[in-house]
Amino acid sequence: MKKLLIKAILLSLSFSLLFSCKARGVSRASMVEFDFKGTANGGTLIIGNTLGRNSYFSAVETYKGEPVESIIEKIARDIAYNENLFEKPDNRTTEEFARRFLSDGTLKMAGIPGWYYITGTETGLGIPEPPKFLSCRYDKSSETITVKWVNPSDNYDKIMLKTKWNKYDAGSSNNLPGNTNEYVLERKNTPYDIDDLDIWIIGFKNGLPSGPACITLSENGTAQQELGGIPFKNGIAPNWEAWDTNNVKYSNFASLAKKEFVPTKERYHNIENKSDKPYSQILKTPVGGGTTGVYRKFLGLVPGHTYRLSARINTFNMKTSDSDWSFSFHVAYNSPNGSDLTKNQLAGLVALPNGKKGLEAAQVASYGQGKTTNGKFIEHATEFTLPEGVDTVTVWFRYSSSSSTGGVGFDWIKLEDISAR
Repeated sequence: MKKLLIKAILLSLSFSLLFSCKARGVSRASMVEFDFKGTANGGTLIIGNTLGRNSYFSAVETYKGEPVESIIEKIARDIAYNENLFEKPDNRTTEEFARRFLSDGTLKMAGIPGWYYITGTETGLGIPEPPKFLSCRYDKSSETITVKWVNPSDNYDKIMLKTKWNKYDAGSSNNLPGNTNEYVLERKNTPYDIDDLDIWIIGFKNGLPSGPACITLSENGTAQQELGGIPFKNGIAPNWEAWDTNNVKYSNFASLAKKEFVPTKERYHNIENKSDKPYSQILKTPVGGGTTGVYRKFLGLVPGHTYRLSARINTFNMKTSDSDWSFSFHVAYNSPNGSDLTKNQLAGLVALPNGKKGLEAAQVASYGQGKTTNGKFIEHATEFTLPEGVDTVTVWFRYSSSSSTGGVGFDWIKLEDISAR
């Protein structure tokens, strides 16, 4: 993936559309309109592009009750002054450039639907929730890639499935009905690269795009892993969901940016492997302590197959001498109907579908007072075989403390079908 193919494609093409329509004989530029509704709930609003695995984006802070007009002006000026999504043409002032994005009370940018997503901690303005649990499976015999995911309870108006391969030189898009949660990609029609295929799912509601779910198919189609450099929604990594033993509090979750890897106007870092990812999922315990965590399901697996699950874990600044705390990594298969594990099962309070119960049930790795990662990412892995009739597993992280302490987390996960090698 070259910077030219990620940012410059968007920049050059977009501004030839924006500023050179007559010269190219185009009567009207292709534009994407962001028609926000209502007022803000307060938080960070992020608009990013989908033209590369490590996504360029614009981010602004909103306040509760802030009107749409104020917010889109903030975004327009952030783009114009920071040049984080578009480079300013030399023949335009910054203010002239900013005004190009404003039209009739809406935000408009060059491009087509699917070029952009919206994420962050801002939950108002009609922004839809992202899809989750995106999973894929390559079938060698039929040369097909089955993609599965879960939509929000109210579904979308439409869904876009995007694929990118050959280091983002090639790609395709599929427009799907808003209640779709499974789709089959056929290699006889499109030369998908099963060694490095990025799959994105974006939902649309009232014209606004959600944050994306993304997964990468690799290793001759036998592995799926999370390599996307996508900013988080409500502090939760794409594909994941939060849980705790009381009510989910999003203040307990955050992303930690590795500044040297986050793309900016001056800097771009390609994501080639797990060490290149720019964001880590952080888990914190609430004031007074408690138990919390995140989980994701892998869908559409093959019953009877043996899988290898890997993840990178970091206890960051936690010390063996800190107050009572524990951080653990788990995987367990779901019941045959694929229903979610309950929060009490994730907390170790109720037996899992295999009958095991307790804090160590389905545990892959654990850290606590007697053991830390010393601020490094440590990879852990385990192998398991799915029972007949079961095609879904749940992976989760659990963090417990008797007080509000530090933070722990992870930055990458991969599931490989060993039986399909």
